[in-house]
Amino acid sequence: MGVQTPRAASAFAELVTGEQAIRAEMASRIRARSIGGGAAAEVEVVHSALASATPNLPQNHSEGEESQPSSVRKPSDQQAAAADRMKSVLALRKSQVGKAAAAGQLRGLHSSKDSDDEEDEAEDADTAPGSGSATFDRLVNLLGDPTAASRQAALQQLCGLPLGGDQRKSLLRPLLLRFADPSERCRELAASIFEQWVEGADVADVSGSLPFLLPVLVERLGTEATAEPSEELRSALVSLTTKALFKVRALLRPYVAEIGSIVLGVCRDNYPPALRGACALMVLVGREVLPPMVKSMGGKAVQPYSARLIEAVLPHLHHRHSSVRVAVLEALEHVLLAGAGQSVETLVGWRMQNNVPIAEFYGKGEVRRNHLADLSRDSSVAVRSRFLRTLERWVRDMAGEDLYEQEVRLYPYLCNFLVDDAPQLCSQGLCVLISLGEAYLEAHEDEYRERVEYGHAEEVRRDEALNIQLPHPFAGRPPLGARVRVRNHFRALVHPIVAELSCWTAKERLQSASLLEVLLVFVEGHAAEFGHLVLPALAKAAANADAEPELVRRVCSCARVLAHYVDARSYLPLLLQMAVADPLNTLSQRTGCFTLLPPLLRGMYLVKGAAAEAPSTTPATHALAALSLLCSERGEAAACAQHTPLRNGARATLRELCALYREGRLPPLDGVEPVSEPPSGYGSTEKLESAARELYATPPAVRGSIDGSILVGLLLWHGSDPALSGLLEQQGAAAASAWGAVASSLAGDVMLLYRSAEEAPGGRPEGAAANAWPHLRHHYTRLRSALAARADQVGAPAAMELLDRAASDVGAAE
Repeated sequence: MGVQTPRAASAFAELVTGEQAIRAEMASRIRARSIGGGAAAEVEVVHSALASATPNLPQNHSEGEESQPSSVRKPSDQQAAAADRMKSVLALRKSQVGKAAAAGQLRGLHSSKDSDDEEDEAEDADTAPGSGSATFDRLVNLLGDPTAASRQAALQQLCGLPLGGDQRKSLLRPLLLRFADPSERCRELAASIFEQWVEGADVADVSGSLPFLLPVLVERLGTEATAEPSEELRSALVSLTTKALFKVRALLRPYVAEIGSIVLGVCRDNYPPALRGACALMVLVGREVLPPMVKSMGGKAVQPYSARLIEAVLPHLHHRHSSVRVAVLEALEHVLLAGAGQSVETLVGWRMQNNVPIAEFYGKGEVRRNHLADLSRDSSVAVRSRFLRTLERWVRDMAGEDLYEQEVRLYPYLCNFLVDDAPQLCSQGLCVLISLGEAYLEAHEDEYRERVEYGHAEEVRRDEALNIQLPHPFAGRPPLGARVRVRNHFRALVHPIVAELSCWTAKERLQSASLLEVLLVFVEGHAAEFGHLVLPALAKAAANADAEPELVRRVCSCARVLAHYVDARSYLPLLLQMAVADPLNTLSQRTGCFTLLPPLLRGMYLVKGAAAEAPSTTPATHALAALSLLCSERGEAAACAQHTPLRNGARATLRELCALYREGRLPPLDGVEPVSEPPSGYGSTEKLESAARELYATPPAVRGSIDGSILVGLLLWHGSDPALSGLLEQQGAAAASAWGAVASSLAGDVMLLYRSAEEAPGGRPEGAAANAWPHLRHHYTRLRSALAARADQVGAPAAMELLDRAASDVGAAE
């Protein structure tokens, strides 16, 4: 390295002076903003300024080398340093030009390229995206323009701009001001831009916007007066709220009040999309916010909040759109478990009988409605399916103190799914009951451990003894847990069911009968203590068989299930007392009792296998008491009644006895004697009424022969046929035809006593009389004696005539 010469120092000073001149020139031109030729003209100006500012720089050429004195160092090092300095000046110039263009102070920056080198082109590319900054700022300023068209145009342009995250974030507060814009289109665009930001932003940014967003949404949606008149825009705001809150669902506890206000306000709406959004918010609150509060503060502290939300959404359980009803059920499922178990009473319209609000004395009481009953009859399968899942969740997850009170109000609707119109829901309902029963046994393991471990043999024996066709979807006896859990609530359920069996609407009567049938399958023999309630209600429902055949069929099925599980001593004496001719027993009541007698007899005598292998545990005295009701004077010979419905019931009872005898179900009468008092165990310690006592004490019509006693009843019934009235002394073709028709009908019934219904369906096959009369001839003497003892009864004389004709036909054949 040599010593710097004075000439080199002078050259470097001139270079610095030239750089300062360039900077001054650039600053003046940028301030003036008067460049019209674009970037190329600017570059030429800068280069000319550089050339004029450095005229005395040493030149590295041959002539200069010759003119330099030998004592001075060659200037090649100074020239290289000056060149490096010039490059830095040019780079600084490029940076200043780029910043000026980004601020919008240079026009036409992109019209041509400054192709100094590849690095300059890269710098130009880096500064190009920033060219929208001025446009963005201008559009943001236009959002406050007093003209609606300008605001709308600015919002539309903002929707199309590729904004960065920081730009969108700076745009949020101006957008929130536009939520209350007088122009509906501006409000819509503002909500759309904000929703786009929420979808792309991270959790921290969205949570930071909630202190500004939620008060605005409360103002627009959560007030009693509708602040947002557009239904579509209300739905869009609810959608925005849902997306924002779902993204920060773990940070919502400080905003519970604002969310509640929004939900309450939207629930005053009736627009389906808005309601579905409100239900989604309730699901979010009930799933993410309220359970931790219940755990830390207790259910009673959260109950007012949850109950208020439930009351607000309840009216929409009857919305005309099934999708809204499904969404409401999903919202109720989560919110009710957050300390609002008492709201079940509101759902079923329950109130204590001695608790009457003072407002009702002045005609201002609230209308109570059973929402759960309406849901169980909803026309939409999707709604009923959602209702089933909601009930299961409530019973499974409700707090213990609430479940203790409310389970009895929820379980009837779970059982009601067993008789749903949709077969798949019937199967799902049974699976739910079995699952809840297993959970019940696990929760009460100490109480049922011994029965579960040592009662297997008894369960198998009872399963094998089951010989009746259970309603769909039962394939057999329900498991122990399901039976026990339903049985716990039967005492509370039987009273309203019995009351609804007498309801004036046919639909409620049919539904109650169906529910009673499935409940009896679960309760089994424990229904004995309720026979005094169930039988009169069933008899009343069965009285009008012609008008409501489906109801009568369901009621008879209930009677058959009851008789199969319950000892006949618990209910049959009561039924006989109600069926006898008595001033206190109306004709319709007696008709209903005779309608119930055939299924009761079928249920009590239907045992597994043949009679020899598995004899009935039900004594023959009950069948004889039923025959006494039909044939004895104390029963006023119901078989001889002239009232058509009562006659139909009497004949159905006789034909059922014929079928049971043919199948070997009735026990033999060997050693059976009439009793003045049936064996103990009637479910009541009181003595039987005199009428029932006399029926049990009446000996059989034909001693030692139950089929002979049944034949007496058949003869009395056919002999009292109104078609034979006054024909005993008449002759002629008309009389002969009438006798022939009655005799053919009698032959068909007699054949049911000895052959199956397929072999002798009502006496229609030819030769039925020829096959039946020998049986009558076999018992002729005893039958004649029994009929003679009842000669004063209505049908006895004609019955004896029928018996004589049958005997004469057999004698003629012989």
